[in-house]
Amino acid sequence: MATEILTRKVGLIVGAAPLAIAVTVATATAAETPVPQENDTMTVVGNWLGDADPELVKAHPGARHVAREQEIKESGANTVAEALRLLPGVQVPENNGTGSGDFALNIGLRGLGSRLTSRATVLLDGVPLANAPYGQPQLSLAPVSLGNIEAIDVVKGGSAVRYGPQNIGGVINFITPSIPDEFAGRVALRTEVSTDKGDERRLNGSFSVGGSADNGAGVLLSYSGDHGDGFRDNNEQDIDNLLLKYTVPVNDTSRIEGRVNLYDAEAVLPGPLTSTEFDADPFQSTHLHERFDGDRQEVTARYINEIDALTDLEVGVFASDSFREFTLANGNDSSLTRLDRLPREYQVFGFEPRFSRLSFVGDSSHEWSVGYRFIREESNEKRYRRSGAAGFDPTSVAEVLNRNTDGETDAHALYIDDRITLGDWELVPGLRYENISVSRTNLLTDFTDEEDYSEWLPSVSASYNLSPRTKLYANANRSFAAVGHLALSTSSDSSLEPERSDLYELGARYESGPLALDGTLFYIDFDNQIQYDASVGANVNIGSTRHRGLELALNYDLSDLLLSGLSVDGSYAYTQAQHTSGDNNGNDLRLYSRHTGSVGVNYRHADWRLNLRSFAQSSQFSDDANTEAASADGADGRIPGFARWHLTAQRDLKLAGLDASLSLGIKNLFDKRYFTRASIENNGGLYVGEPRTAFIELVTNF
Repeated sequence: MATEILTRKVGLIVGAAPLAIAVTVATATAAETPVPQENDTMTVVGNWLGDADPELVKAHPGARHVAREQEIKESGANTVAEALRLLPGVQVPENNGTGSGDFALNIGLRGLGSRLTSRATVLLDGVPLANAPYGQPQLSLAPVSLGNIEAIDVVKGGSAVRYGPQNIGGVINFITPSIPDEFAGRVALRTEVSTDKGDERRLNGSFSVGGSADNGAGVLLSYSGDHGDGFRDNNEQDIDNLLLKYTVPVNDTSRIEGRVNLYDAEAVLPGPLTSTEFDADPFQSTHLHERFDGDRQEVTARYINEIDALTDLEVGVFASDSFREFTLANGNDSSLTRLDRLPREYQVFGFEPRFSRLSFVGDSSHEWSVGYRFIREESNEKRYRRSGAAGFDPTSVAEVLNRNTDGETDAHALYIDDRITLGDWELVPGLRYENISVSRTNLLTDFTDEEDYSEWLPSVSASYNLSPRTKLYANANRSFAAVGHLALSTSSDSSLEPERSDLYELGARYESGPLALDGTLFYIDFDNQIQYDASVGANVNIGSTRHRGLELALNYDLSDLLLSGLSVDGSYAYTQAQHTSGDNNGNDLRLYSRHTGSVGVNYRHADWRLNLRSFAQSSQFSDDANTEAASADGADGRIPGFARWHLTAQRDLKLAGLDASLSLGIKNLFDKRYFTRASIENNGGLYVGEPRTAFIELVTNF
């Protein structure tokens, strides 16, 4: 490992330098420097995620890719979901079901279920984003907006010891903007309109302002909003996200930094369509009563003491208060027999200290860390129901409370690892211990189901610098997820088994001049997977599943070969995810594509930047039975594959002496019609994808 990897400072403040590429490709680190001795100038790296520093990304002994602000902007992405599609192997379906708005996130990795991102650990500046990371690790409320993001860091392997609990699908860290060294600000306005719904427009706006004093104290205020109509009927949304970041120096070696994050979302949901309704008009809405309302207030603080060049101490605390409520029908307006209002409240407190020390034994260096995390979760979930004959008017019927439960979780995690460097080799053994107590109390009957879990989770990663241009790596990680409180029974002791899984990776990175390549083979053995079964109205263990595949990424600067400023990039992922037990043994898992890929052509000349990009995915099944024919309600059946093209042009400007840029673009350039299905909702059905959509955006920096 080169010296510079060990000389990076720890911190949550993110770097401002963007990478103007469409897919970030990690590269090998040259191994030309001997292992440094204790008197060399070095600094311990305690926080492995941090700001996704490019050198640390290159050195990571596992699959890791980063999308940064400039490439996100040049791609024309308008939402977090669109930005995530820039990364190899990340599957993000169109908004659907209870995730049919930009207030939610559906992210699938390596064939693991994408519904509400329940198979990955999602973080915001290293802090869990889910409203209840153990009790309900889902993102039906995802309190993050693209205007408040500087980078998206996706770590698929080699991180299970540090970050949990549910990390079999990897770790996704959203990185917020850094506090500028000097006073600075930015204002961005964007509007877009679809060709099929020309009278319906969305308006996005964001601004940020902040700076730092000479003593290191700093503050940043950032806002991002999304307002207006979606491309489906009855699909309005209003989202506001306010972020305040701060840094307060304590002395020459320590500081306190953190943030306050306020998020509020309201949306009218279009609902699914039957096959007949979709054929008549795929953009219509036959569900006029469905709604979403949610908000979250979060406060974080982290004490960082870089005691000396070889010793680092961090102590973090975080607390959040979240509320989200869906109003959902069990059918379209003509067949409606019930309308449910589902409010949920969550309170989460976390405390996490970590101590890191760099030491030397002979010719090897050891960066070892020991950390502990405690999380306390409290939640309340209610269901109010209105019932009547088919097609009844819900406003004429009083609500009846027919579910009221409290959930509690106390989770303790202890971890230790050691990054050992010897010549061209790096070895990182680690061990995590999870101890979890989770309960659910039925307040209508006073029945309580309480479960306790303990698990040891070993991990080992290794990398080798084959040459100054090539790095090889491999890792093995064990993941564990306890039964969440909403999966527990409200009337009898739970019979569910917790989820356990093992992940193995083998990969290589290569960089030589204008060419960068990245490839990873992966294998996942997933046991006792928990999944909601609509036919029984409860969560069940579906048995074991096996996931294996290949992920590739490429970036090639063609400036010297063809045309100055011209570059191409591409990614491809093959995934085979199948049931290996039970009635569906041998079948594919639902809602993932075996083949996904992207290709981008980028041209930069003077003040102009042009980007032509395509995303493609193969067909997928909507159910575990792998039903081919479309069902009448639209919920089941094969989902055809598709490809979309996006075109974006960007021009740097000077407006009243201020730096500015104007972007114009068209998404889904050829107006490809495609759809997805919601199959596990009570009212599953078809959801059309985004039609051809034009946008214009003006960004001004001051």
